[in-house]
Amino acid sequence: MKPICCTMALLALSVAYAQDQPDLKKLAELGQPGPMHKVLDKEAGDWTVDVIYKFGDSPEQKGTAACHAEWIFDGHYLRKTYTSRMGGQPFTVEQTLGYDNFRKEFFEFQIESDNTERLETAGELTEDGKTINCAGLGVDPVSLKPCQIRTVTTLIDADTYTVEWFMKIGDKPQTKQVTLLHKRKK
Repeated sequence: MKPICCTMALLALSVAYAQDQPDLKKLAELGQPGPMHKVLDKEAGDWTVDVIYKFGDSPEQKGTAACHAEWIFDGHYLRKTYTSRMGGQPFTVEQTLGYDNFRKEFFEFQIESDNTERLETAGELTEDGKTINCAGLGVDPVSLKPCQIRTVTTLIDADTYTVEWFMKIGDKPQTKQVTLLHKRKK
C-alpha cells in the first residue's frame, strides 16, 4: 500500500510542477519585437528638431536640437539621443522607447544631462495607428512639486513627427510645456 501512496504523491507533485512551468514557446514569442515595434521604427534615423518650450507660466521659448535614433538590443528598444544647448550650455537627452509585449503597452524612459531626474511613461497607440499617448509621474522643474506628465507622439508622415509634453500640477489645469517637431535629415 505504501508504494502506491508514494507513487500517487509523486505523480501529483510532477503534475503540479509541470503546471507551474513557463510556456517557453510563448515566452520566446513575447521576447521578440513585433508589429508594435514597427510603429516605433518610423522614429528611427537622424532628425532636425524645432523645439518650443516653456517653464511654468513663462513665455514660450524656441530652440533647435539634433536627434539620432537607433535600434538597440537586436531591435527590442529604440534609443534616441537629443543634443542641443540650453542656457548656453550643452544639453543632452537620452530616451529609450519600446513596446512591452507582456504588458501590451508602449513605454518611454528618459534621462537628461542637466539633472538627476528620470521620466517614465507608458501608454497605447490610437486606433488609427498615428498617435502614441503615454502618461507618467514627474517633477515640475519650477515648483519642484510632483506632477502628472502626458506625452503625445504624432506620426505625421515618413519624414515628420511631433512629440508634445503636457504637465498637470495639483489642481492646476494641464498645460502644454514642450513641442518637438522632428524633420528627417536628408
